[in-house]
Amino acid sequence: MCATQDQNLCANVCGAGGGPLPCEIDNIVKAKCQTCHGARLIGGAPMSLLTASDFQQDYTVRSTPQLMGQTLKLAQLARIRLNGEMGTLKMPQGNTLTPADHALMNQWLNAGAPPGGPCGAPPPPPPPGYGGSPPGAGGSGAGGWTPLPGGGTAGWTPPPPGGGSGGWTPPPGGGGSGNEPPIGAGGYVPGTGGGPPTYGNIVTPNSPDVCAGDPTQFEPLVARPGETCYEFRVHGQSSPTDTSKFSVPGGESYSQWYYDIPWPAGTLATRFGAKFDNLQVLHHWLAFGSASANPGGTVVRNVLGTTLGESAELIGGWAVGGCNVEFGAEMGLKLPSTGKIMIQWHHYNNTGTNQSDGTLIQFCTVPAGARPNVGGLTFLGTENFNGLAGMPAGRSSDFGGTCLNDSGGPITIMGWNPHMHLLGVHMKSVVQKANGQTETIFDHPFLFDHQVNYFLNPGYTLQPGDRITSTCTFNNTTAAPVAFGQSTKQEMCYQFAFAYPYGALNNGVLSLIGATNTCW
Repeated sequence: MCATQDQNLCANVCGAGGGPLPCEIDNIVKAKCQTCHGARLIGGAPMSLLTASDFQQDYTVRSTPQLMGQTLKLAQLARIRLNGEMGTLKMPQGNTLTPADHALMNQWLNAGAPPGGPCGAPPPPPPPGYGGSPPGAGGSGAGGWTPLPGGGTAGWTPPPPGGGSGGWTPPPGGGGSGNEPPIGAGGYVPGTGGGPPTYGNIVTPNSPDVCAGDPTQFEPLVARPGETCYEFRVHGQSSPTDTSKFSVPGGESYSQWYYDIPWPAGTLATRFGAKFDNLQVLHHWLAFGSASANPGGTVVRNVLGTTLGESAELIGGWAVGGCNVEFGAEMGLKLPSTGKIMIQWHHYNNTGTNQSDGTLIQFCTVPAGARPNVGGLTFLGTENFNGLAGMPAGRSSDFGGTCLNDSGGPITIMGWNPHMHLLGVHMKSVVQKANGQTETIFDHPFLFDHQVNYFLNPGYTLQPGDRITSTCTFNNTTAAPVAFGQSTKQEMCYQFAFAYPYGALNNGVLSLIGATNTCW
């Protein structure tokens, strides 16, 4: 079998042994698997899946409990995980294949994962003002293209007449590539202003994330003019001057590092990110301001993952597939000026041996007063999945929580960062206004291996008395209920909101992980 629709290419390229993935298989694997199983492994993924040879290798299982220690062809293991055979958790995790893609992958894996050939060249883009079929493909207009109604921008269909470029008015400055018009505008137009993408103040299922299409968003932070950047090292020994690497044991583990606060009082964060060292064993990190009495430099291994008793306030974080977080010029994030900085790491080591890690967490800052608004981070969502009973097995279910703006003034939400585990598939946030009207302001699929942030321009304003309900949708494909918990095999439902004024969105309701900046 040669799994490509180009049979001439099949006859010329396919052969025994390793080689490139067939075109259609390559498209599926890149979109659904390689975010974790790429050339650079992340999130505990134990192997790369890049070529047919990777699928054809003999592999000793070390992360599927039902087959632990057995040696089999990786294509066979991939088929078992693809179909959830033997009670295994289905792959791709949280990134479901269409029925057609699922059938094609099964056909290819059952045939032993033969190599194939690359995809043909894509059709040329339409000329300005045209869309539809390319020349020679049965279209009309310029060389075969179909003129767009109203003379819209190439490649998209404009909405009914309404002003602006093709029916909508772009935000001031044009924004960056990937812009989406305000809700109801019926299409999108790339901006011309440079910088990261912006969306208006509504995130729809088609809105791009900040990480999309910009590899610089994954690079270590370097101070810009007027900024001071600080680094918090993962290290192996309890000492404020230790630079040794941390030894990450096999399996899942939580550990915490404590640091003295390095910045002056009133300092505001403009960005945060990381200089990663060993991504294949990293699941997520969370940074807190903490009232712990632990001295700076302390390393606490194998904790439960809760910060109860530390008066902990979340100030930043990252999870699998995410990129840097950067606040616009409108807001800076308030940083703690007393206590300690505590950074909690969730490691997930499926390599079969201890691994070392020396990642640096980075916060770039400006002095007090350098931004017009001081903001913070708030947990929305819920930690209650039917209590200890957990979400039901073998079905889809929704869980959420509601936050009331009881601050007495307007609150501006500038960005979002949803977080769930393997069973999470969708996040929605709906505002019920004080006047009784409702508005969906966040509606987007969730992918476990692509946990990214979405920033708004302009921000969304919650008026006094408005309520926001954030709901997570889960697809529990396992045979057992799943409750809230820190393990990847348990679940979470957090919609992290970046908003100002600082603390106005918080109501301080108990969080099981000990955070104080919550609202549900």
